[in-house]
Amino acid sequence: SPHRREKNPSMFRTLLLTTLLACIAPAYAADATLATLSERSGFLKTGRYAEVIVAVKNDEVMGFALFFHNFSTFLGRPGLYLEDLYVRPEARGRGIGAELVKAAVAVAAREGVEELFLFTPEHAAFYQRLGWRLLTRTALKGTPVDLMQIAPRPGPSP
Repeated sequence: SPHRREKNPSMFRTLLLTTLLACIAPAYAADATLATLSERSGFLKTGRYAEVIVAVKNDEVMGFALFFHNFSTFLGRPGLYLEDLYVRPEARGRGIGAELVKAAVAVAAREGVEELFLFTPEHAAFYQRLGWRLLTRTALKGTPVDLMQIAPRPGPSP
């Protein structure tokens, strides 16, 4: 189930952050470290820095979708960015990534967010199958990426 309260939040937070770093460090010139993502930095603290939806099976993290809230001065309204989607290689091809993305879009819809954005270096077709629209191709830290957008539609709460 993607939604679960952890009994040991500190241990779970460390596991999640370690998994996140293992995911992003090899793929990008990431500036993030366990120290910069620690509780002291405000990351994953109560508030609106970032939120994460986690897929767990047999007490193991299978994947996660991490997103953050923003306010667009250009659009004049709040928004969300899907920052990271990660599914363990051995768990891929089972629909976990699609369910995590749909759950993040559902959060945006419940909160009245009109647009959700993401950058992806190579998975635009995956997101397009889920209803995302390609806005432009650009570069992020020297890596070519696609900027994508979806307009969440309000639906029933789970």
